[in-house]
Amino acid sequence: MSKKTYYIESIEPAPSDEKSVTPNEKKAYKDELRKLQVELVKLQQHFIKCNDKILIILEGRDASVKDGTIKRIVQHLSPRETRVVALSKPSDRDRSSWYFQRYAQHLPAARDLALLNRSWYHRAGVERVMGCSQNQECESDLQEFTPFKPRS
Repeated sequence: MSKKTYYIESIEPAPSDEKSVTPNEKKAYKDELRKLQVELVKLQQHFIKCNDKILIILEGRDASVKDGTIKRIVQHLSPRETRVVALSKPSDRDRSSWYFQRYAQHLPAARDLALLNRSWYHRAGVERVMGCSQNQECESDLQEFTPFKPRS
């Protein structure tokens, strides 16, 4: 089984300002979305058949259309093999353990597709800026994460 990694830098959200969107633009958007959703269904069927797994990590600020993107990704996928994970602010218990432990239990098994609405790197960036964690905690978490990488 060959391992492939794909990175998508950005996904264009649906046109949000209905007044400025022409009917042709709206139709073009829906047509393109439909094509991409068909490809996702094909991809899911393929990785289920191959006993493979897929992890999709969406990183972004709150209100940055992550939820809308996730909705469009999972809209036509099999719910048995698709999970969406969005973890809230870490509890006191979470803060006493390795940060990545919160996410490890949600990683996909064979024939699964998991969407993480944020990654363990979230703590080092967003939480530090938002004041939810101290710089020392962030540095410690990044050091602990380094050896925690998937097997080849």
